[in-house]
Amino acid sequence: MFGKVVNAARRRVSFNSRKKEKGKGIQSTDGVLEVNSFDDKLSNKSKTRSGDAPTIPVFHRRGFSLPSDAFYFDQRPVCIIPPKGVSSELIRGLQSGHRSEQRHAIRLLRDTQVDVKMAFVEAGGVPALMEHLKVTRPLKEMLQCLVAFLHTGEATVHDLFMEHGIVSVVARQLTMGTRSCRKWAARALPYLVVGSPEAQEEVLQAGGVEALAAMLHSAKEKRREAAAAALAALAKDNPAVQRQVASQGRLADLSAMLPKGRVATRCMVAATLANVTATDAAFQALVAEYGGEHLLRALKEEDEALRGEALRALACITAVPEGQKIILEKNGVPDLVELVQLGQTEREGWVLEAILNLTSKEDPTPDAVREDLIKRLLKVLLVGTASCREKSLRVLAQLSQLKSSGEWRIGEGQLIPVLVSLLVRSSGPIQEGAACVLANISDVCENRRKIFEAGAIKPLVSILGCTNKSARRWAGYTLSKLAGAEDVVLAILHEGAVDSLVRVLSEGGTDDERWAIDTLSTIAEAPYLWVRGLICSTGSIEVLLNFVASGSTEMQLASLRCLANMVDGHWESQQMVLGIGVNPLIRLLLNGDPALQRATIHVLARLSHLEACKCDVSVEWQSIRTLGRLLQADELIVREDAATVLADLATIRGPAMIMQSCNILVLLIEMLQCPGQEAIRQAARAIGNLARQSPQVKSQVGADTEALSCLADALDGSDFSTRAQAAHALASVMIKEPAFQCRVAQLGVVRPLVDMLHVPNTACNSQAARALANLVEEHHTNQVAVSMGGAMEQLLHLLADSSMEVKRNAAHAVANLTHHSTANQLAVVRGLGVPSLVGLLNGDDHEARSHAVRTFANLASSTEGEVVESRRAAIMPLISIISSSDDKSREQAARALANLACSEAEQELIARVHGIPPLVRLVQAGTHVAQEQAARALANLSCKDANLPAIIRHDGIPALVSLLRSTNGACRKQAAGALANLACNNAENCTAMVVAGGVPDLVGLLSSESEACREQAVRAVGNLACTRDNQQALVTGGAAGKLIELLNCRDERESCKQRAVRALANLAADNEANQLIIVREGAVPALLQMLSKGECTFQKETKRALMLLACGTDMKMHSSVEDVQSARAEVVASVLGVRLGSDTGAFAKMHFMAEAGDNEGVPRQLLCPITHELMVDPVVAEDGHTYERSAIVEWFRNRNSSPMTNEQLSTTRVVPNVLLHAIISDFNESKRQQNRM
Repeated sequence: MFGKVVNAARRRVSFNSRKKEKGKGIQSTDGVLEVNSFDDKLSNKSKTRSGDAPTIPVFHRRGFSLPSDAFYFDQRPVCIIPPKGVSSELIRGLQSGHRSEQRHAIRLLRDTQVDVKMAFVEAGGVPALMEHLKVTRPLKEMLQCLVAFLHTGEATVHDLFMEHGIVSVVARQLTMGTRSCRKWAARALPYLVVGSPEAQEEVLQAGGVEALAAMLHSAKEKRREAAAAALAALAKDNPAVQRQVASQGRLADLSAMLPKGRVATRCMVAATLANVTATDAAFQALVAEYGGEHLLRALKEEDEALRGEALRALACITAVPEGQKIILEKNGVPDLVELVQLGQTEREGWVLEAILNLTSKEDPTPDAVREDLIKRLLKVLLVGTASCREKSLRVLAQLSQLKSSGEWRIGEGQLIPVLVSLLVRSSGPIQEGAACVLANISDVCENRRKIFEAGAIKPLVSILGCTNKSARRWAGYTLSKLAGAEDVVLAILHEGAVDSLVRVLSEGGTDDERWAIDTLSTIAEAPYLWVRGLICSTGSIEVLLNFVASGSTEMQLASLRCLANMVDGHWESQQMVLGIGVNPLIRLLLNGDPALQRATIHVLARLSHLEACKCDVSVEWQSIRTLGRLLQADELIVREDAATVLADLATIRGPAMIMQSCNILVLLIEMLQCPGQEAIRQAARAIGNLARQSPQVKSQVGADTEALSCLADALDGSDFSTRAQAAHALASVMIKEPAFQCRVAQLGVVRPLVDMLHVPNTACNSQAARALANLVEEHHTNQVAVSMGGAMEQLLHLLADSSMEVKRNAAHAVANLTHHSTANQLAVVRGLGVPSLVGLLNGDDHEARSHAVRTFANLASSTEGEVVESRRAAIMPLISIISSSDDKSREQAARALANLACSEAEQELIARVHGIPPLVRLVQAGTHVAQEQAARALANLSCKDANLPAIIRHDGIPALVSLLRSTNGACRKQAAGALANLACNNAENCTAMVVAGGVPDLVGLLSSESEACREQAVRAVGNLACTRDNQQALVTGGAAGKLIELLNCRDERESCKQRAVRALANLAADNEANQLIIVREGAVPALLQMLSKGECTFQKETKRALMLLACGTDMKMHSSVEDVQSARAEVVASVLGVRLGSDTGAFAKMHFMAEAGDNEGVPRQLLCPITHELMVDPVVAEDGHTYERSAIVEWFRNRNSSPMTNEQLSTTRVVPNVLLHAIISDFNESKRQQNRM
């Protein structure tokens, strides 16, 4: 049957037409190329046998063209149409036919069309073929037929052959077959091993690689080609084969084949090299060394396949430095760039891969080539395949990392819009690459604006929610770099970027998600506090603190950096951190590694100014020691942060004491010499705070000349904050330390401090004012130096227009400068400082108000007209302050009112604005200082008779009497002084004092250890004694004896003795009983002893007392009347200088002695100082001198001054001098008796 089929086919062939073409292809009318194909031997035999035609049948029912890689030298395809039942006939012929029939069947199967082959396979013909292939020496045609079947590409055919063990057959033929069989086995091998590791391993175990390597040295080009193709197939994705191929110098042999031979062979050699070098860097280096240059030259070949494989190999070898070096040395980059077109072929993918490798470490492209490359890459991004676009983006990413984008303008043109469009339209690696490029080029400000304007914010934020971690990371980095402008930040936050980032972290962030924390951190760095507030509102603080407590080291560091940015100047974030707790931070500070400690201290430095943080940190006292160790860190920023925390902790006494014991002060002083301004600033702040808490620290710093010099030098710096903290430290050292004030002043700090008052910086102004205030406190020399330096004018300006802190310190400085300085008091008034000070009195700041009150207290001591007129505006606010709850302000206000009440006009104003009731209440229920000053104010107010009713009406006397019993000596002194004034010439007040029980207390004060108290008590007793009703109570209370004791005390002051004499005189006036008691108590000897001393400056008062004692009426007493009369006579003689007659008991017999120059022999004590005539109606004025009533009344009509001293008198009231009137009467009687004689 098979023979019949073949003969029938032959008869239908037109031999004449085919002979005319002589074996060449002809074009049929239907456009199908119909030719025969056979090998040399078979062709020769057929021609010998027939003479003019081949023996292969051609079927015309249907045309089919074999593939281009035909099996014979002439590469002529054949077109046949299978007759019905041919498959079964072919199978029968293979199984039971004659050898020649079998050969014809094999050739027919080899050359026939795919339909015949598939029909043959479906009919079960594969086993029949395998029987012929498994023989020891199969026919060459069998292997050709196998190749033809495998070439169909049908998976069924491939699987059937694999099931029947075709791999072992082919491997055996590679090693044991004839040269032709080895060639065709090599041709079959790529179809069998591609994608089948088992087949590759079987060929490898059978020694197929060695056989193929040997074939490379064949003289036949096609055998070399087949071997190279087989090796390329075997080496693909198989490291074992790759190692076999690369061993024994085979890579050098393969590389040597690149520049010569047929194009197909060279193509397969390049493919082999590409497969071998796909993953192994060592093999890549070898191929680069041996064949790199040849591969570059292959790029200029016309054959597309060769160029493609050469590009693939170049893409592999450029992954190593050796390959990159070859490309750069041979200037191959421009050639590669020219091959980039639209990115739509695999070949362009390998070009981009090679360029990607070349740009991994440096930019190898000249400017012109670089610009061309970017343009081509842009085209690829627009229309290229996904793979090419991905690689293009990676190239751009690397280029943008290696060079500044601003330097080679990667952000110009349409690149940014294209990248943004890829973010929107793409996903996966392309989206990731676009985000990466945008992140890199966003380092340039212009590019950031372009990216924002291209609409990148929304897609970038949307990427944050995708599953591609790398894309999310690059999108986050891009957003973080864009967050520098307010509108960009608004857009980022509007799209919900923060929520997305926090959600990523909340879902269980790992080290791979650190980018989210870094992005949050960068967004938090935006110079807008509301951004940090929005981040804080998403719950990010808690998430970050969780990472700090239990995350990995990298996550802890990133979280700490983010926290530092968020709490920097943002109150809500700070409070949230404190609300959750800073214990994780403290644990890291104590137990973390150095890197974590540095990051932790950076966060704490921004929280430590809060009281809660101070308490939490100071609870762990070991943390203070750790901070002290960090002051010795190598990094200056760490030392600055540690000093910042210590400075804040030093505001609490407990931590300050620990710092003192840990010798931290020495380290802080050393920091003053650091080059960084921040280090000096924080060290100075810490030293200042420590000095305020610890007197030992103050002493140590004040004695350290080097430390003071460093602080003084810092005052002249350019950084305002540093100058402010240096002034703060100096001010703290100088507080109430005159010695340190002198030392600091000697360093020349006055000028820089005054200059700091003029700089436009609040901290500088405040601390300079504070330093100046402490510098001049109780130090007259410094006060003069500061005043001459022009500080007052600027201080007054700061009082008028500055912050409350500055006003507070400026008011402090003004208060100290006006203390006992009339020039500065006038400067305050003339500089219009009074309204500003009054404003502080009415303000809510207690400290500023206290300083303003003290300033007015100083102004109240001035008698300058300008000062007197201006200070009255403070009376109402001062009275309001007395009624406040601020004890310190009340004390100063009472002192100010006490000083103001020294002026009669201001006394009237204080009373008119109802200032007396608050003063009385302050006496009743104030601090000791307040009671003292309030009592002094009442004492001054009581000098004006019009104020007395108000004081009495508001229970001023009982309050003052109660104050006499105070444990504070100053209070008792002022109370006694006030009562003395109230008792002056006012019987009702004196009675009220006696009723209130003041006599025992006043008498008791006469024995007080305080001279001031004794003196005021003497005044009060003396004024009370002016009233007859009170004299008995005083004498009964022992006042006379106490007063005489004062006279006999050698150490008592003259003024006190003078007042005691007056008090005794008042007690003796018009009261013979008291006179007797006073004489019995021993007053006369004491008075005479004082009168006999030449240094006594109050002889007149003493003489007056003696006169009062001498002018009493005779008492009807049996035993002592003569003694009293004798004492009186001696007193009179001593005062008036008279000679006693023989009868010493009779005053009428006393002889008055007139001194030379007196009118008509009249003693000068009896002459009026105004008229110089003997007085008729003698009266005593306020100055204590006696005048003729008519003369002194006339004098007071024109003036209120004393005729004797010219001092201003507060009253023109006069009282009769009864004793002198009696003496004058006695003198006149004596004169009359002398005239009669």
